[in-house]
Amino acid sequence: MNQIVKKFDVIYCSNVLEHIENDELVLNELNSKLKNAGSLIIYVPAFQDIYSDLDKKFGHFRRYQKSDLLRKLKNSGFEATKSHYSDSIGFFAWL
Repeated sequence: MNQIVKKFDVIYCSNVLEHIENDELVLNELNSKLKNAGSLIIYVPAFQDIYSDLDKKFGHFRRYQKSDLLRKLKNSGFEATKSHYSDSIGFFAWL
């Protein structure tokens, strides 16, 4: 029996990856669900240096450094076209 595999133009992932222990496995799966010219948009908490008990309470396994996320994306077959930190003021508030 042939199975129809639905592919998407865009996948938006906001505040999800940090809750998944094996995030690279999920990134690989997301890549398999995108069309060839598809886009993955990710929003995650930044800076492992400020990982705290509150993160743990929220079920976070990690926070992300840009370089680590970009490496994981590359390992999963993605090519990043844009990457930036947002809410820089929140960094100091979190400290």
